[in-house]
Amino acid sequence: MFLSGEDPDIIAGNYIADFVSNAQTVFFSEKVRAGILLHREIDHFTDNHPVISLFNARLRETQKKYAPVVTDIFLDYFLSRHWHEYHEVPLRQFADSIYHVLEHYYTILPEKLRSLAPRMIADDFLLSCSSEERLVKTLHFLARRARFDNNIPHAHQDLQRFYQEFSENFRIFFPEATAVLRPK
Repeated sequence: MFLSGEDPDIIAGNYIADFVSNAQTVFFSEKVRAGILLHREIDHFTDNHPVISLFNARLRETQKKYAPVVTDIFLDYFLSRHWHEYHEVPLRQFADSIYHVLEHYYTILPEKLRSLAPRMIADDFLLSCSSEERLVKTLHFLARRARFDNNIPHAHQDLQRFYQEFSENFRIFFPEATAVLRPK
């Protein structure tokens, strides 16, 4: 959501992107489509960034095929931890403003997301990685939703073990992602 900028249409598009096929994008306004495209650009940029490859390689031993999923969670964790360095609005206030946008755009949400969005907002999903306690809960939640056997609940041990390295990698990756992806 941080990388969406401040345009509500782009925020909404970014949010719905994983629930919309390429063929379905024609049903949305140009700016919402721009948000969908932005989300896909963020995914591509992240999946192909050398620092993210380092994260994934470090996690692959314990997290196997779920290493990229855990990496995404860790990126959210580090963004939460260092939020004040990247945004002038406090994280709590930012999250509330995003929830307001999502509630306003409820009618354009794909069907599956219409049932999920209220629960996600009620669970304060944007702050789901804002502390180690919430991170652990998020990892347990993901582990239950995963299709295959996994070690996701123990990923917080990987975080503790490689904390300094992961933190330094985040501080390389995120400013680059912001410079390349965040709308001006």
